[in-house]
Amino acid sequence: MIFFYLLISVMPLSSHPLWGKLVGELTVVKYLGGACLLFATAHMLGSQRLPRLASSPQTRWFLLLAAWTSVSFVLNGDLQNWQLSPFASYLSFVLLLFLTTVFIDSFERLRNVLLVSVASVALASLYIVREWQRVHLLYAEYRPGSVTGDPNYFSISALVCLPLAFCLGVGSRSLLVRAFCLGSLLVTLAALTLAASRGGLLGLLTAMLYLALRSRRPLRGLVLLLVIAVPVGLFSRATPLRRLLNPNYSDRQSTDSRLTLWRAGLRMVADSPLFGIGLGRYKSVVMQYESSGEDVTKIAHNSYVELAAEAGIPALIAFLAILIYAFRSLERVRRAALSRGLNMLRDSALGLQAGLAACAVSLFFVSGQYQKLLWLVVFLSAAMTALAAQRLRPVPPAREMRLLQEVRL
Repeated sequence: MIFFYLLISVMPLSSHPLWGKLVGELTVVKYLGGACLLFATAHMLGSQRLPRLASSPQTRWFLLLAAWTSVSFVLNGDLQNWQLSPFASYLSFVLLLFLTTVFIDSFERLRNVLLVSVASVALASLYIVREWQRVHLLYAEYRPGSVTGDPNYFSISALVCLPLAFCLGVGSRSLLVRAFCLGSLLVTLAALTLAASRGGLLGLLTAMLYLALRSRRPLRGLVLLLVIAVPVGLFSRATPLRRLLNPNYSDRQSTDSRLTLWRAGLRMVADSPLFGIGLGRYKSVVMQYESSGEDVTKIAHNSYVELAAEAGIPALIAFLAILIYAFRSLERVRRAALSRGLNMLRDSALGLQAGLAACAVSLFFVSGQYQKLLWLVVFLSAAMTALAAQRLRPVPPAREMRLLQEVRL
């Protein structure tokens, strides 16, 4: 299990010099994934229980999405470089689904995975802050994020775990867990501000509003979130709020290029609505779909447009269904846990819901559909549903007390 925790801890560090280093033909993190696969297989054989990968609507839709995008890649993709393509990402997500289904078989392991997820983003945030410290004196509006691949990609990982850190930090009875989660929350907020993603800001506001509305006292909850979030925005001139309200020339140019890319993407969808232009080919063919005078060669900066353009409308429908069913599953878990007084389970489900809602908004402005922590949350929603179904059924009073002690922090 320790290898699985380590794998989660480095998920946001997609461009880390150690974990991304090639050893032979594979990177170090792929060897780590292989070790996790071996131990998961041994655990499965020892428990004599086959993993139910399609036990929930969101995982069934995910398997459909993986299959559909694979067909798109085979039909129109770059088969010679498949190791560096989104097709390889979907293979890794299938592996992650298997690992999550096998390993998350108790509330203790669920709690540990959630805390490690929070820690992974906090670790990435420290890299972001340190990078900003080293460069901002040379370039005041510098946006750090190289170790995470891109500041916009970091924003997706941060949005997944920020609400979770808040909910666990506020709701936990353990002073150690509370201090850890709230400390991680502050450093991640600082890094998210320095990354200055406008889509990240809109996602953060969505998460804050959702958490405030879900609290017993919505106004007090919103004030508390603002008290935590607003002072962090004073760290840097390149804040997302400044970029949104007072954009400079570079910001305006970025907005114009996004609109150009989105229009081109919609033309791709109209041209190939079923299987798309081919998984991973958006950037290489986008100029063929731009109007006269437009000259932008980039990814779509919109997960929904990019997915529909590359793999067709059915792929977009599957992706939306995944997000919707994951959110609904977490809502059922939250309500069941609330009725039974299971604090950790309730707070975890609420935090993951807010993270999903934040990502759903931010993905309109970021091509972040390949961020591993986002898919981990989707698969955790299925694992939490399975655990809740096993543990929240009527039980004798004595056993119920033991279960309550197990899942409360």
